[in-house]
Amino acid sequence: MRQQIDRDKTVTGYVATEPKTVETARGQMVAFRLAEPQQAFNKETRQYEDLAPRYYDVAVGREQLGKNVLASVEVGQRVSVTGNHSMEAYVDRDGKAGLGNRIWAEDVSASMQHNTVQVRPGVQAGGPGREAGLERQSPERVAADPGWQASNQPVEQHFGVEQGGPALSGPSR
Repeated sequence: MRQQIDRDKTVTGYVATEPKTVETARGQMVAFRLAEPQQAFNKETRQYEDLAPRYYDVAVGREQLGKNVLASVEVGQRVSVTGNHSMEAYVDRDGKAGLGNRIWAEDVSASMQHNTVQVRPGVQAGGPGREAGLERQSPERVAADPGWQASNQPVEQHFGVEQGGPALSGPSR
């Protein structure tokens, strides 16, 4: 029994199994498992403690996304997966009942914090209404856009930090 839980849920975790092509009744798709780290705050020790990860079975049905996942994603990488999330009851080999998490991926992205990522030109998006998007623009046309030029100020100005001032730091707990 499958129950639809969340549309457009995003889960961030570590790739637990090598992505592989799987044949189904509906055709080919790419599948892998994702381990989402879990933590809980211990009020007595006043520290976060690691819990067992939550696992997700990720299915990629879109052809180009599947090709990119096969070419780019490896075990141990930190990625974010956005898609439709569902839970399904199952019984394991030992007869123990459980709930399995599944995500039908709409997008898979690598963490630039934890992975070395190189973005290169790829397949041009060409769906209806997409012709005016940035993916159809040449770098010269984007750079010539007055809106882009106005925003092309040093990033420090957007955060109220003077150049040479204090370094920006990430989020803290």
